[in-house]
Amino acid sequence: MYLEISGRQTGKSTRLINQIYFDKDKYDLQILMGMNYNHLKTIKENVKRNNKLKICCSFDSFKETILGYKNIRLYVDEFLYSTSFCNNFKEFKNLFYNVIQDGYYVSSINTNIERYSIFLELKEINFGLVNSMNVHDKFFV
Repeated sequence: MYLEISGRQTGKSTRLINQIYFDKDKYDLQILMGMNYNHLKTIKENVKRNNKLKICCSFDSFKETILGYKNIRLYVDEFLYSTSFCNNFKEFKNLFYNVIQDGYYVSSINTNIERYSIFLELKEINFGLVNSMNVHDKFFV
């Protein structure tokens, strides 16, 4: 798992795009989730020559898209602001723990206590490891 919390404009989406491209031969299917379709479409347009990358804007879309695939990686941009990811996090964790455990998650800070608890759960799954760029790490301890 890769888990990053950073301030705005610190290159999170660029690193995510680079990782998607780097991973394209390692996975049969790559799922991109985030805040909204337009933003995800922009990210996908920056990932060249990769037809394995699919956008999912809902939990139901995710479940339908992964049918028949075994080797999947989930990428969630601004995961603390993604309603579809946050509202269904328990279902993701219960039904697709292995996908969650191997995911790539980046977000800006969100102090909403319910969403912050998702960050804490991901941090626990990731053995306490969190990447950050220009953020006070003590905020996330």
